[in-house]
Amino acid sequence: MKKISLSLIVLIIGLNACRAQKGLNYANTKTGVGQIAEDINKAKNNALVIRLKATLADCQAIMKTKADAQKLYEYSESLHKKYANEKMIKAKDGQTDVLVSVLILGNESKSEKDRFARGYIQILDKFTRGIRIYTFRYVRPGSSSGMRYDGLTYVNNKWVFIPKMWRAFW
Repeated sequence: MKKISLSLIVLIIGLNACRAQKGLNYANTKTGVGQIAEDINKAKNNALVIRLKATLADCQAIMKTKADAQKLYEYSESLHKKYANEKMIKAKDGQTDVLVSVLILGNESKSEKDRFARGYIQILDKFTRGIRIYTFRYVRPGSSSGMRYDGLTYVNNKWVFIPKMWRAFW
């Protein structure tokens, strides 16, 4: 009986996780991130960003310690409250291209580190090794500078978006 109950609980949790991101079939690649960025920009509201909201379990997968995961989760929650009535992510006029970078934590090279916000570099030791953090940048065609957003990661079989994660620790 206990095995059946535990199996049922695991099944329900899994179904709820799938339901939250039903229809989000983006590949866990730079191309997938580019598609997410384009869809976020095209959206008239935060609906897609809300679907990428992290749970405490997601934050625990990202961070090494439960205490740091709790800080990250609380920070994420505060962002969603702050931007409840305005669009969180948007490109400026003319920024029609998307550039994507990835930082694989624990295997980061100097060139990868240079493409990321210094805040991440200062807290690298807090992250779970192997986590990929993606940055996307809306740019004008032919340009490499533009509106940069970071904090998109794939954990627990789903996409999670926590912009500027390092701010949780400042």
